[in-house]
Amino acid sequence: MFQRLISALATSLNYSSYKEDYENISNILKDVCKWFINYQKTKSLSFVKEEDLKKNIDILYDLDGKYLSVDGIFIEESYEWILQLNILKNKEIKKGS
Repeated sequence: MFQRLISALATSLNYSSYKEDYENISNILKDVCKWFINYQKTKSLSFVKEEDLKKNIDILYDLDGKYLSVDGIFIEESYEWILQLNILKNKEIKKGS
């Protein structure tokens, strides 16, 4: 899952249609890469702060709406994968409760 999210975000960075949102996409990619590294070490998503995840989900949601009619495949894919990450985090929380 992380690999697919990282791949979609990295591709988005080099896609000319998303040029004006490079900084937002780059910041999300940095967060996701940090999460991936921590996940590889801990096999847990507990370190992912809810507010950081929500912020990135909200940004991708807005970008998905912005680019959907143009050429939004990579942003759409990023949004879908970050939602999957959120689902897994919530399942992990419920399992731990």
